[in-house]
Amino acid sequence: MLRAFRSIRGWQRQTFIDYPGKIATALFFAGCNLRCPYCHNPDLVLGGADAVVDGAEFFAYLDKRKKMIEGVVISGGEPAVQPQELAALVTAIRARGFAIKLDTNGMLPEVIAQCAPDYLALDLKTVPSAYRILLKASFTDVEQRLIKSLAIVRSMGADAEVRITCAPEIISEEIIAGLRPLLRGVARVFLQPFQNNVPLLDPAFNAKKPLPKESLRRFCDILKDSVGQCRIRGE
Repeated sequence: MLRAFRSIRGWQRQTFIDYPGKIATALFFAGCNLRCPYCHNPDLVLGGADAVVDGAEFFAYLDKRKKMIEGVVISGGEPAVQPQELAALVTAIRARGFAIKLDTNGMLPEVIAQCAPDYLALDLKTVPSAYRILLKASFTDVEQRLIKSLAIVRSMGADAEVRITCAPEIISEEIIAGLRPLLRGVARVFLQPFQNNVPLLDPAFNAKKPLPKESLRRFCDILKDSVGQCRIRGE
């Protein structure tokens, strides 16, 4: 039995919106291999000092709610930066018969493959060439990593999605057009409006205005012929 998850610093006991079609519970890993300025979980990304989630308590919760909880969302931060702990967690959850949804930025495709989630949500940030400048990515092969991760998304059909947060100065019509080749054949793409009403990793982004919905609708038009479905989250 896993007594404590050293890297898991958040637990939402019940969620109706984070796992499509399922009532779920959600765990949040600390740490990330990117520094997206608009990130709304800065404490998690920076490895904050919140209490470590107790494994015995978590699994007791699952065992008591098998008739209510259908799945577990594993999010962050970035869960894939802790592959051993993620693998142990996935094994223990799957042994209890729960479905697993993984939220990831796609920088570690080999970890995604090992996890083999039942539902995958991949956050595509911008064009690969901008990851090192805008998101402080340390990888020199960002595009190759995204290609591998998006191949997994593509292979999962409607059991996977790509999410694009439409943050000002990060996403534009030109950027969306540049993402079309990467996204070709993906079943589901969701454009997420930028939120500036919560603490962000870069406080300067709290002063930036969200892109108008008209812009997001134009982005959908740009992508609609390349993907199965492109929608604005919340509409």
